[in-house]
Amino acid sequence: MTGRKTLLTSVMAIPAAAALALAGVSPASAASGSASSSFSNGAKLTANIWIATWASGGCADFSSSAVVSGSHAPVAGHDWVKNVTKFDPWGVAPSVTAFGQSGDPVSGSWTNNNGSRGSYLSGRLCTNWRTLGVTGSTTASAFYNGQTKIVTAST
Repeated sequence: MTGRKTLLTSVMAIPAAAALALAGVSPASAASGSASSSFSNGAKLTANIWIATWASGGCADFSSSAVVSGSHAPVAGHDWVKNVTKFDPWGVAPSVTAFGQSGDPVSGSWTNNNGSRGSYLSGRLCTNWRTLGVTGSTTASAFYNGQTKIVTAST
């Protein structure tokens, strides 16, 4: 009888612990990441991602960028800078909403080929109540100075 009681207590404790974990876990502070790669002329391609402190309701602001810095500006119509930002939620049947999409994961992208040094994305992302956290990443790619570079930053 004691073994059965212990087993029953253990079986009941697992769902209770899972419910408590799901009810109160959310990131407490801003998260960011940055990574760079250099071109042969000394210019640099940098990927950046930033997710603000999570507000109640499971939503946060975000911004990301892919930027070519140093040396001359990209040549309009020839060179390009691309930003692909992805949010990957984790938890029990998690989901994230951003870029007008909901799912696991979601991504958005923007390519500039107008001579601009950067490609930028920003907005708001929200999660469902079953999401314990979100990993964000930005992959910057560019064709500049006759070279293609790719670099990824993540939170």
